[in-house]
Amino acid sequence: MLKLDLLENKLRITAVLTVFADGSKLQPLLIFKGKTNGPKEKSLQNNINVKKGIIYVKCQENAWTDHSLFMFWLNNIWFANNIKKSVSNSLLIMDRATMHFDPDLSKEFDRHNAKYLLIPPGLTQFLQPLDVGINKDIQKFMRAADTNLRIRNKNIHPSSGNDIIDNFSDVLYNKIKSESIINSFKKTGISVKIDDSENHLVNIPEIILENFNNPEEYIQDFNQNLNKDDSIEDNIFSKINDKNMKIDDYFH
Repeated sequence: MLKLDLLENKLRITAVLTVFADGSKLQPLLIFKGKTNGPKEKSLQNNINVKKGIIYVKCQENAWTDHSLFMFWLNNIWFANNIKKSVSNSLLIMDRATMHFDPDLSKEFDRHNAKYLLIPPGLTQFLQPLDVGINKDIQKFMRAADTNLRIRNKNIHPSSGNDIIDNFSDVLYNKIKSESIINSFKKTGISVKIDDSENHLVNIPEIILENFNNPEEYIQDFNQNLNKDDSIEDNIFSKINDKNMKIDDYFH
């Protein structure tokens, strides 16, 4: 989840983004501040990019991803994509936002033959591909687009919700390249080849890797646990969590 910061623009927006290790993307969910199912939401859903189905738009009183909107995203975007493409054994890597601890979430994933991993607090900047190499670029491109629009409008009119939807569509689909997404996954060690030939691409601080003897062990442990049918917490991230207090001292 990315809080869009457009500097002078006062609109509050959250973007829920999904990318895959092969460089592909799912439709984003943009959450604007406003009443759910209210007139603002209905107006924004008339945007051409929303009507085409390449962006989803919702409103929430604080522009937050609450439990209801998370479940909307999960069912209408994530699981819908798996069903459409007949994907099995999919893995979703998420942070530890409150709604990700829903006790019924595991049952929902089991029903769709999918799994999810939760990243320890304070470590998304190293272990979540979007944080590693995508979100900063999106912020940069969105700010540039917003500034250019202000110049064209002679700074009289701020960007509207429709302007932001159009700009976001252009940024995500035309400016964020597949290669950047692929590289971000490799930097986290998630998608490197199992023959160790890409271990040099992993970019994880020593304080995290000190739970292991070397980077190769980190990668091997991660890959081995992806193939297990154990609980979602029996994975590389829970092993890192063994020293979570020490890690939090550095990264909070």
